[in-house]
Amino acid sequence: MSAEVSCKLDIMEVMSRYALASDAKDYSLLRSLFCDDATVAMQFDNEFLGGQGVHFSDPDSFIQFVTETAVDYRSSQHSLSNPLAEVVGETASLRLNLIATAFYKDATVPETTLYGFYDVSLKLSSKSWKIETLKFTSIGSK
Repeated sequence: MSAEVSCKLDIMEVMSRYALASDAKDYSLLRSLFCDDATVAMQFDNEFLGGQGVHFSDPDSFIQFVTETAVDYRSSQHSLSNPLAEVVGETASLRLNLIATAFYKDATVPETTLYGFYDVSLKLSSKSWKIETLKFTSIGSK
C-alpha cells in the first residue's frame, strides 16, 4: 500500500471516530481528534437550530456546544460519505458529505435529519492525524 493511500485511510479513520464520538457522546474521544488550536465553523439551514452559524476558536468551546446541544437527544447517527482527500506532506484537506439524524428523548418529538458537507484540514502530529479546521455547511434538514 502506498504512503498516500495509508494516509488517506488514517484520515478517514479520524473522521469515522469523529462520527462515533458524536453518536456515543464520548467527548473525551471527540476532543482527542483535534489539535489544541483547532477552529470549528458550522452554518446551519433555517430549519435546524434556527439557521444560526457558530464559530469556535478552540476545540473545547466546540465540544461544550455539542454537549449542550445533544442533551435533548437519546441517540444520533452521523453517516459520512464520498470522502475526497488530498495529502501534501504533513497536511491534508478533506471534503465529505454528512447525513445526521437526531432522535429526541421526548418520543413525541419527531427526529431531525441534517444534510450537508464538511471541509476539513488536518495535520500530522506525533504520527497521528488531527483536525486543524472543521467547517460544516448545511444544505437542508427535515
